[in-house]
Amino acid sequence: MPIAREIGDRYGESQLLGNLAIVYNELGDSPKGLNYYNRALNVAREIGNKSQEARHFGNMGTVYHNMSNLEQALKHYSMALKIDEEIGNIRDKATFLGNIGIVYLNMGDYAASDSCFKPKKCSRGVHLQSAPE
Repeated sequence: MPIAREIGDRYGESQLLGNLAIVYNELGDSPKGLNYYNRALNVAREIGNKSQEARHFGNMGTVYHNMSNLEQALKHYSMALKIDEEIGNIRDKATFLGNIGIVYLNMGDYAASDSCFKPKKCSRGVHLQSAPE
């Protein structure tokens, strides 16, 4: 990471911070992993890289989901979904919509979960604008 900073590679810095977050999460240190994701997210925002921003939000959602913090998982997946809708990233939009559906399922909200797998609109205001009927 010092090299990325030295040469001004902010994209690479965000990527490396995200990779460190993955390592700490795999080691079972979710708080430290989330700290690195937050740092990666801040860099992505500073450089205006919406795709990286969405990816970091989504990864944070997964960490929260794995920690059974379903409200935070839902919040972070929804933020990732919103960004991917803005930038037209259909593939990741579908992934995050599915993740949101799984969180609703884990919450016992079967109707909301079902609606996420039958898009045009997912319950609770989450939209997938370009999904087929």
